[in-house]
Order: sequence, then structure tokens, then C-alpha cells
Amino acid sequence: SPKSRSIPRGNQRLSNVVQLIPKDILLELRPGEPANFSVTFRRASGYPVDMYYLMDLSYSMNDDLANVKKLGNDLLAALRSITQSARIGFGSFVDKTVLPFVNTHPAKLQN
Repeated sequence: SPKSRSIPRGNQRLSNVVQLIPKDILLELRPGEPANFSVTFRRASGYPVDMYYLMDLSYSMNDDLANVKKLGNDLLAALRSITQSARIGFGSFVDKTVLPFVNTHPAKLQN
């Protein structure tokens, strides 16, 4: 019976432009049969990094919000230790207080 297989395509090498190889893999998949493949990554020096942190501002995440506020500058410093071209952004959301997004039992909605 045929087996699943993976075939890397192309012959690029890692460089300051190419950070992940192979860029193209042909997968021939058979039901119930895994296909394994390897990739190689090398971070390019000075490559720009953007990080966006999305935070749930519901009451259950209140203690985590305090930690994120404290760690904001540390996150940016860590990014800048990797590259001088680093930017960080923060966003927030609150779950809808209707089914099926949250438990609408009155005791659960107090917080």
C-alpha cells in the first residue's frame, strides 16, 4: 500500500533574506498515514520584529492584566535585544455576555 511522503522542492540556502527552508514542500498524504518533514530556521540579523499582544480584559483576567502592565517594557527590551527594529502593540477585548460566549447564570455574571 502507498505511504504518505513529503518532498522538499527548491534548493535555497539560508541567508539574511531567506530565513526558513525549504519554502515549498510537496505532500502526498494517505488516509491515516503521517508524513514527516523538517524545516530549518535562522533569524536574520537586524530583521524587523512586530509584536501585538491581545488581552482579554474580563474580570477573570484581572491579575494577568497587572502582569502585562509590569512586563510591557521588559517585552520591548527583550525584542530590542534581538533587533533594533522592534515595535510592540497592545489591544484588548471583553467577551460578550450572552450565550454561547459566557455562562449567563446570574451568579456567574456578577464579576
